[in-house]
Amino acid sequence: AESPSESCVPYGVETMQRLLKFLVKLMDQTRSSSTTETLELGCRLVRTAFETAGSRVGKYPELVQVIQDEVCKRVLQNSQTKNLQILSLTLRIVFDLFNAVKQHLKVQLEVFFTSIHMRIGESEASSYEEKELVLESLVEFCNDSSLIVGLYRNYDCEVSSTNLFEDLCKFLAS
Repeated sequence: AESPSESCVPYGVETMQRLLKFLVKLMDQTRSSSTTETLELGCRLVRTAFETAGSRVGKYPELVQVIQDEVCKRVLQNSQTKNLQILSLTLRIVFDLFNAVKQHLKVQLEVFFTSIHMRIGESEASSYEEKELVLESLVEFCNDSSLIVGLYRNYDCEVSSTNLFEDLCKFLAS
């Protein structure tokens, strides 16, 4: 007879990959069956997945690929919403991605800061509440002391990258 621990075999990376792809589909606003409730559920479940897996998710190239392609695409898509709950969850996912797999998302994180945070924060079309969410998100990022040094070193000091640290400082000072 098998012991309970012997019959409990982990599902593996392929299953994790399929699960992550399914969760990301729930975040897809372009699907005909998409509702605010489904988007919110998808965002919450993706957040839970990243919070639970943490940096371990970065050890598997198959999962990193899904994150770089599909998760990041949906995050950018959902950042265009006027629904404050979805926007708030989207900003949290960006933070979770930063914490979990920042070493794999240099270009994507640059795009997130410029195309989400700074776009919303600098746009006159953005509501006060949207700008407040963005500022709260940036404050959360700044609580990580290595972020500021990392932004300067990994973006401003790179010829091929934008001066992200400088741009964020100018944005926050305005």
